[in-house]
Amino acid sequence: MRGAICCEHKSRVKRGLNLSDCKFANLWFGITIADMELNLRPLQESDFVTLYHWLNAPHLKPFYMRDEISLETVFAKFSPRLDGAGDVNCVIATENDQSFGYMQWYFNRTFPDYGAATIGRMAGISIDYFIGDANFLGRRLGTKMLDRLVAQICPDLGAQDRIFHIAHDDDNLAAIRCSTGAGFVADEAYVEKGRQSMLYVRCVS
Repeated sequence: MRGAICCEHKSRVKRGLNLSDCKFANLWFGITIADMELNLRPLQESDFVTLYHWLNAPHLKPFYMRDEISLETVFAKFSPRLDGAGDVNCVIATENDQSFGYMQWYFNRTFPDYGAATIGRMAGISIDYFIGDANFLGRRLGTKMLDRLVAQICPDLGAQDRIFHIAHDDDNLAAIRCSTGAGFVADEAYVEKGRQSMLYVRCVS
């Protein structure tokens, strides 16, 4: 989870967002949303082996998962998140019942080392996502995944939390195209572990 890493230095480039914290909103989670052949569903234990292979895939190394992860670590890290039980909500994206992508989302205030210290945001939601199956790359499926996820969780969020955040390394051009295609706009620049990054934000009324 990128949000677990604090940045070494932040250079603020605010563009007019006035964010304030609010009370915890009741969440609705776990309903499958379909758009033609694209579906989102909650992470299941049966996905762990697939997730292990994805997280060790070469195309994720530059930006999402720089270090190798063991299957045992995958079980230990993701088991507490099943059934929406933890603070991080995990989603698998499928096309024609074939899993191809992963998403996770969480309240910024739940992780103050990230929400407050790294991106300076206590309100709203942060999202991490990737295309795990390399055969699905280059189709802008990340854009569709983001649109569906926002549509899924937005109805039960309070107004102050309908602000969605994604952080991208400046060199991760493919992911940036997917996020901006889903309505996210560049909002704040910062340096994370020596690499220039940008926070992208989408507000939903």
